[in-house]
Amino acid sequence: MIFYEKALIPVFADIGYQLAAAKRWVPYLQCSMGYSFAPEKDVNGGYFFNPTIDSKKSSVTTQFQ
Repeated sequence: MIFYEKALIPVFADIGYQLAAAKRWVPYLQCSMGYSFAPEKDVNGGYFFNPTIDSKKSSVTTQFQ
């Protein structure tokens, strides 16, 4: 197994937004992003960006009586 020998410090966020009211299937937007920086000058960091548009099955049920 190969490991990277230099230390990197990650900073990241994951945000999401539901596009419609909770029904059987709910469309949503999600964006994951992050950056890793190195405490040493001879090491490069890097960034990560992953936008997503998807749908999920709603687990919320609403009943009125």
